[in-house]
Amino acid sequence: MLTRRKPWMMFLPAVLAVLFLLLHAIPQRQLLFSDVVPSFTCMTIYYWCLFRPSLMPYWFLFLLGLLQDILLGLPLGASPLVFILFRISVISLQRLFGKETFWGIWVWFSILTAFASLGVFSIMGLIQHEWIPLNSAVIQWVLTVACYPLVHGLFTRIYKRLPKDRPVSL
Repeated sequence: MLTRRKPWMMFLPAVLAVLFLLLHAIPQRQLLFSDVVPSFTCMTIYYWCLFRPSLMPYWFLFLLGLLQDILLGLPLGASPLVFILFRISVISLQRLFGKETFWGIWVWFSILTAFASLGVFSIMGLIQHEWIPLNSAVIQWVLTVACYPLVHGLFTRIYKRLPKDRPVSL
């Protein structure tokens, strides 16, 4: 039996990106977590820019980044810059290497998120005129890389259900 694909599913990656960002912005102590949580937003951007870049357009990443800056109290423009550069990097790597095995995708994710984390902490250090200790950046990076396989599995299930015949740009 053929199942009919729903066009609203095309918006699901963007909705998940916003939900993951809101989860990241909730004060972690209220959820009994530590101060450092995985960057689910980077996981979302990476996966969808790798497999369906039309679902993560530049304007959406800019707005998502501004929302993150506002919610987390970051300097306005820092997150949009990192998100857009992250998207450019993912798409460039895809053109160079194609879609590899999961292990290759995971390795490239860990490399790109390391640079993204360093970028954010460098921007914060420049704005505050002092270097911020990298302890929390390293912990966040390790948690992000460790959680990526779970998120990748979830997104792959969604990806398989997305309409293929008419890609819709956000």
